Amino acid sequence: MELNKYCVGEKLEIPFEGEGAKVEADGNMLLCFIGMKNISDRERKAVERGRISVFLSAIENVIFTGLSIDDCLLFDMPFYMRLYREFKLKDPEESGYFMPIILFDLETRIIQAIRLIGLNNQMSRKFFDLSKEQWRFGIIDYDNTVKGIWKRFTTEDVFKESILSQNFSRRL
Repeated sequence: MELNKYCVGEKLEIPFEGEGAKVEADGNMLLCFIGMKNISDRERKAVERGRISVFLSAIENVIFTGLSIDDCLLFDMPFYMRLYREFKLKDPEESGYFMPIILFDLETRIIQAIRLIGLNNQMSRKFFDLSKEQWRFGIIDYDNTVKGIWKRFTTEDVFKESILSQNFSRRL
């Protein structure tokens, strides 16, 4: 596994379109990238040390990882393992996945905040199992499936469909 270095104040060199968040899989990690314009001090501090709730939903075989960060940031991030050339996750076995959350400015590409959380075994195992199912069976017309889900479900609705959730308290 190749490791990338991410530092607050440095430029982020990943493809990213439009404001929002996305989850990427790699080994024993689910990396969360949040790209925004005009990031407020409150939003930056929320990522650094606010309360975080992570939700895992599966709608029409699309995996959604939801994030609620300190009541000021809310994201539902669709995930589809078949967008990769190979299956990108390791079996969590008895442990869990790390999830770095990286907030960056869309215009300058400068990283504004980073937070590392650790998903428990139950959530990691479920994400792995759902990803394996996607890998085996696929989704016909993934892009339109996601668009259709977003037409029928708000972010809050996606959270209500969650299979599992995990909470992380404020950091001091």
